[in-house]
Amino acid sequence: MKRYLSKIPLTEAIRILIEAFPRPERRVIIKAEEAIGRVLASPVYANATIPSARLSSMDGIAVKSSETLDSRDQSPVKLTDVFSISTGQVVPPEYDAVIASEEIGVAGENNFQIRRPARMGQNIREPGEEVRKGRLILHPGHRIIPTDLGALITYGIRDVEVRSLAVGLIPTGDELVAGNEEPKPGQVRESNTAVIAASLMQAGITPVRYPITPDDPDQIRDAISTAVQVCDLVLISAGSSGGNRDHTREVIEELGSILFHGIAMRPGKTILCGTVNDKPVIGLPGQPMASLTAWREVVVPLLDSWEFDLQQYPESSAITAEPIPSDGGIDEFIPVSVVRVLGEDYVFPRPRGAAGQMQAVRSNAVFHIPAVKEGYREGAVVTVRHTRTHHDEQGILIAGVSDTLTDRLQANFISHNSHLIIRPLSAIGAAVALCKGTCHGIFLHESISRDTDVSRLLQSGCKDPVRSVVVGHRDGERLLLLFRDTAPVIGEISPLTTFLFSEKWRNEVELPEGPPGRDGANEEEISGSGHEYTETQANSHRIRS
Repeated sequence: MKRYLSKIPLTEAIRILIEAFPRPERRVIIKAEEAIGRVLASPVYANATIPSARLSSMDGIAVKSSETLDSRDQSPVKLTDVFSISTGQVVPPEYDAVIASEEIGVAGENNFQIRRPARMGQNIREPGEEVRKGRLILHPGHRIIPTDLGALITYGIRDVEVRSLAVGLIPTGDELVAGNEEPKPGQVRESNTAVIAASLMQAGITPVRYPITPDDPDQIRDAISTAVQVCDLVLISAGSSGGNRDHTREVIEELGSILFHGIAMRPGKTILCGTVNDKPVIGLPGQPMASLTAWREVVVPLLDSWEFDLQQYPESSAITAEPIPSDGGIDEFIPVSVVRVLGEDYVFPRPRGAAGQMQAVRSNAVFHIPAVKEGYREGAVVTVRHTRTHHDEQGILIAGVSDTLTDRLQANFISHNSHLIIRPLSAIGAAVALCKGTCHGIFLHESISRDTDVSRLLQSGCKDPVRSVVVGHRDGERLLLLFRDTAPVIGEISPLTTFLFSEKWRNEVELPEGPPGRDGANEEEISGSGHEYTETQANSHRIRS
């Protein structure tokens, strides 16, 4: 069986989609208060004149400007024919100016003294000064933001016509069960369409989720035929590969035609696109990360061309903390963590693969390696596309051990301006990261920290002294937090070290009491540049000079 109809470049696939499928002209009328983030399908005109009458823009007195012309600092004028007025109050027709309260002197009951002439129209808002009934407020194609809402309400707009879109989501697979069911061995909860549906709703797009469809061509055919009748775009989850249970391609060919099958990208290369009833029908891979990548890199650009804004975070520059290889000839998208360490943003690749979802949970950005590149060396300045808000980058990065104890620490650590990020690495890899300064600290079991290779690396490779704090005990052995003993590192890691000495954490892991600080019972200096270990105190390792 031929596995792919074509394995075309990513840019070519996006071009085909956008050219083949112009924006659908579906529209819907909704309440203005519900239109945030939606794109207007028709112009919006004011239903009211604002202000509707001559209003004062100041607290003060309404006057006849002709009676103030002779007022000067040295020769103030007394006024008796005035009208006390408040901001927003209608100005009586016989008055043509308003003088602010702070510019008025009192010269007896109902007598006011001024030292500066008022000009005609001063501090008065004329009718229609802001907008007149029937004037254009917002044009078609405008995306409504919260500040627009205030104007719409003020100008009497209750309903607006916005662009609408219905996207059908068809999950397929004999192994799938609903998210609220308990899977049996060999089964898995269906989540791909839930993820996409949530993204669609954020953009004001209506997701139409269909029941799980078995790997049966007749049932898949029925599902697609039903969906294209009511939806502008149909996405089929799984079944896009070329295996014996993958029927998406053959069904689309029966109902319509295939535009492409296979893209030179990783993950997500098995994506296919066809047309049925002049509607785009796209088959997405079933593996979660492959599905997410195909959705983000192929489907989202199509929706963007239709002027639907799916939340995309900005790009930024960062430094690769280690070499990131790629085969070349294929666009590769790697989940990464971008973390600021001592003033520099570093890129740390997460494990690659099409299946697991923890890569998406643990990462905060995606790194694109173009087909023309064969990866990047360590220390390269690259561009990453964020998948979370900037706050997610402001963390304390600790490399090394990742287990149930560090999970407990992550869950309990609370800081107003940072959170704990753990990068699983081998002991040697963690020690190298500590010496290079690409992390704030490392987690090592005590026996490993005394291992000859690790200790030698910390001694010879780290130019700064290294200190340790006890995190807790697991399987009868202490887990240590090691960090360089420098002011910048201590400044950034201090929320974590302070927490490790807190009563909350010490009770959580049943550590003995001991105050924080260089001489605390649970803090040690374990290495210094170019020296060997020597124990000088019962609970503290220091360095022989």
